[in-house]
Amino acid sequence: MRVVFWLVAGLVLAIWALALREFGSQYQRYRVTQELIGSNATVDHLLLVGRNLIFERGRVNLRLAAVSPQDDVSVDFIARLRRSGQEQLTAAMPGLAVEMAADLTARWRALEELRSTIDPQLAVPLAQRDGRIRELWYRESTEFLGKLQQILHLQALRGNRFDPSFRLLTRVKLATLSLRDALGEESTRIGAAAAQGAVLNAAALYDLARLRGKSDAILAAIRSDIDAANQPHLRAALDAVQVDLQERLHPLQDEIIGRSQAGHHMVLPASSYSSVAVPVLDGVMRLFDAAQAHCDLKVKGIQRRATVLMGVSLALTVVALVLGGLALVILRHRLLRPLRTIGADLRSLIAGQVPLIDEGGANGDELDDMRAAVVAFRNILSDRQALWDALPDLICLKDESGRWRGANGAAVRSLQLTALDVRGKTDDEIMQAFPHLRLWLQAGVAGDMVMWKSAAPVTREEVIAGIQGEPAFFQVMRIPLFHADGTRRGQAIIGRNVTDHRRAETAAARLAHQNLLILECAGEGITGIDAEGRTIFFNRAASRMTGWDVEELIGLPQHQVLHHTHTDGTAHPMAECPIWQTLADGIARHCDQDVFWCKDGSPLPVEFSVNPLIEKDLVRGAVVIFRDIRARLSAEAEIGSLLAELKRSNTELERFAYVASHDLRQPLRMINGYMSLIKKRLADKLGTDEETFFNFATDGARRMDRMICDLLDYSRIGRSRDMEPVDLGAVLSTAIDNMAAAIGESGAVVTVASGLPMVTGIGSELERLFSNLIANAIKFRRPEIVPEISVGCAEDGDFWVLSVRDNGIGIAPKDHPRLFAIFQRLVPQEQYEGTGIGLASVRKIAEHHRGRVWVESELGQGATFHVALPKAAAI
Repeated sequence: MRVVFWLVAGLVLAIWALALREFGSQYQRYRVTQELIGSNATVDHLLLVGRNLIFERGRVNLRLAAVSPQDDVSVDFIARLRRSGQEQLTAAMPGLAVEMAADLTARWRALEELRSTIDPQLAVPLAQRDGRIRELWYRESTEFLGKLQQILHLQALRGNRFDPSFRLLTRVKLATLSLRDALGEESTRIGAAAAQGAVLNAAALYDLARLRGKSDAILAAIRSDIDAANQPHLRAALDAVQVDLQERLHPLQDEIIGRSQAGHHMVLPASSYSSVAVPVLDGVMRLFDAAQAHCDLKVKGIQRRATVLMGVSLALTVVALVLGGLALVILRHRLLRPLRTIGADLRSLIAGQVPLIDEGGANGDELDDMRAAVVAFRNILSDRQALWDALPDLICLKDESGRWRGANGAAVRSLQLTALDVRGKTDDEIMQAFPHLRLWLQAGVAGDMVMWKSAAPVTREEVIAGIQGEPAFFQVMRIPLFHADGTRRGQAIIGRNVTDHRRAETAAARLAHQNLLILECAGEGITGIDAEGRTIFFNRAASRMTGWDVEELIGLPQHQVLHHTHTDGTAHPMAECPIWQTLADGIARHCDQDVFWCKDGSPLPVEFSVNPLIEKDLVRGAVVIFRDIRARLSAEAEIGSLLAELKRSNTELERFAYVASHDLRQPLRMINGYMSLIKKRLADKLGTDEETFFNFATDGARRMDRMICDLLDYSRIGRSRDMEPVDLGAVLSTAIDNMAAAIGESGAVVTVASGLPMVTGIGSELERLFSNLIANAIKFRRPEIVPEISVGCAEDGDFWVLSVRDNGIGIAPKDHPRLFAIFQRLVPQEQYEGTGIGLASVRKIAEHHRGRVWVESELGQGATFHVALPKAAAI
């Protein structure tokens, strides 16, 4: 039955192939016809462009040779020709190649620019025209026509593979346009010479002879193509053109040429010449129009015939496809499908594949009975297949030759066996399909050899790589299978994924190794003891500090070796040892200073911490971390010595302050007093110079006294360490109240932002900081300008940034670096009084409060002083 089906199927396919081939041939013919239509339309548009330009060239040449300006009729005629030419050129562009279209467009634009030059020349008499414009117009238009004819011939070549008569008619159209061009050029030259009464020179006579020969050759070619195409109407039109040429135009032209050759001129009005030339040229265009009409009819006939043939072929093809397909469906459904289904089920059962979809028959014949028996047997195997795939371990079966018989679901997932049925495949075929299994399959050969040699299962750990190269570890058992007679039947491969377990072991080993490295690389001594106080670990730093080797201490009671005696030589009972106390109660302890004993018997001052090791609420041991504090003790001793020296220095500084405030100021007051007394007694005897000298002396003594006072105040900054919460708003208010007189005298306006924060500091010093900044803002004001001082506060991370802004004289940026240095003045003493200590005091107060101060200012634009104070009490 299968042979019959395939014979019928082959016959149907042959019919289909023939029908489709015929339809494809007709469709290709139809596509070629459509291409022909498009090519013909493009050629017609380009021919019309050339015809319009030939007309325009002739008319413009005649008008440029005419004596009078052109009239409105000529203007309208030329305008219509140009519009029509532009429309036809635009219509032809889609059918041209990109390079052709770009070249033709560029040349047309050049003609447009030339026309804009010619039009004004046509509007004036001949005497006012540029003599070169006519030759320029003739050359440019002729070049465009030449390029157009080249493109027309290239475009017409696309139609050479169509109907022969169509090719002939297309050639007639192109030749007719060339004939019109040659005759028009010949008539234009002769007519212009006759209108002007000029004698044709030798070059002109040569060009006319060339044009006459060209037109004769074109006429012969046209006649040959028309005869070949067997077109009587076109032959009649061509005969009429030749009669007009031979009987009317050529005699007149020959007369004009003969007179020129004899050296005589012939004056002939342009209208008289046109009355002879125009009918002949119109006859040429009638021939052109007739050829175009016949060509269009030919194209339409070809299109209509191709459309009909394609429709008939399509109908026949559809009928053949439908009838053949229907025959195959009926034959397949009634006979082959039931047999194929039963055969597929039997092959699936043999191969170990058990489909789960059950299909029943409805015909009640022998085929349905066979199907029912297969389904019953399949259902039994389906249950076993479900259990086979549900097992978590991978299971693979091979026959005696090593070919795979099957793999359960776990094996497919673990081995990533995708898009391939492994049944019947060898290991080499599996490796080609799944390269990631190559190493595992090759390594399995050795296991198989051991298995067959021992005839017993072999268990070992094997590595199976994934598609991305990631390794997986499996505990694999290879089991040999035998027939009843002892011959090989195949083997079973059972594997359990132990990757997570293996990774956990590896991670634990790696962590243990890393911990060991950390302990060995630590700079502090680390030792471990068990619950009995015996040493179980001693790192490299501990060995280096104590001189004990690790092997010497392991297992020894640590207290008796390292911690048995106090510094004074008295015994250190275990009950008082912090390490033993931690072993007893499980509480971590820290000792700032103690002593361990080195191997050579020398004491080692240490600071140590002891932490218990607790497991299930039982103390299993402890870890002791200690460090050598000899350097710390030495530093503490040095710090104590420095503190004592600092205390002595502060005492001397206070004594100096007392001396400066009493002993140094007393002579200054005495000098100032006696100078004032002398000046008073000798007031009527002193001249101007002497009085000035007395003023210098008293002023110097007064400034020296003030400088000493400021210096004493500067030295007292930072002595007090009694920091307390300070309300900056209250401190600033007190400073402003103390300066009320200066503020009132200067008329200054002081603005304070609300909500100034609390900081930790010394109120008197912060008050002095604000006083100095406000006093400077009042002192260094600009004349005739009311001082404006504003105090603000902003948050910047862990700091409060206070700002005091004024509109005074400002500070040049180059002077900012030395602004806060002591005794530094930026303005002369005669202009602004001062000692140069105020801003230095501001900086010292800010630094005493762990802050900083800086300024933002330009000369003549005021200044803004910023003071950053920490938020927290970190002083």
